This record gives sequence, C-alpha cells and structure tokens, in this order.
Amino acid sequence: MVYDRAQRLYWLAARVAGGDLREHIKCRHYHVTFEPMFSPMPEDMDLQGIDWVVVGTETGKRRGKCDSKPAWVENILHQTSMRGIPTFMKEDLVPILGEDRMIQQLPKAFVM
Repeated sequence: MVYDRAQRLYWLAARVAGGDLREHIKCRHYHVTFEPMFSPMPEDMDLQGIDWVVVGTETGKRRGKCDSKPAWVENILHQTSMRGIPTFMKEDLVPILGEDRMIQQLPKAFVM
C-alpha cells in the first residue's frame, strides 16, 4: 500500500504477525503497540522509523490470562527512552506497575 497524500495526514496502525510492517506499508508515521505481551521482547528491537510506542496488557474476555510482567514493560521503556520515542502506557498497566510509574507520552504531531 502506498498513500502519497495520506502520508501527511494520517497515522496508520496495523497488526503484523511476523515480518516488517515498513516493508509492506509505506507511510510517514508508524507506531507499534505491544499488547498483549506473552513473553519479553528482544533487548535490541529494531525501532528505527517508529514514531510512537503503546504498551498494554491483556484485556477483554481474556483479561488476566496473560498479564505483562513489569520487567517486560521496563525493557520496552528503556529502549524507547534511549531512542527518544514517546511511549504511552495504557491504564490496564496500573495494577501491574502502579500509578506512579505510568508514562503517557504522545507524539508531537498529536499535541498541537
């Protein structure tokens, strides 16, 4: 998919179960959502070109069947902070991490 005009106007999110989103969809802004997490993410994720990261845990009918572990979330937060990528932690992480550890950053393009 290529959206020449939309590249300036829209943020596109897609679920990809393997491979690289950027190989198949060309747009100006990319964001990645880690939810639910069933295991820790690699400590050297390729986040090049990612403008925003959202982190959450299992919700809905499967809530409680697989909760994100604090260390898994902290790994992602460490990687995004080292790269200057804004990170938004969903409210469902409060019981796991506590209110005082929540980070809810938005990309500059969202805050006008």
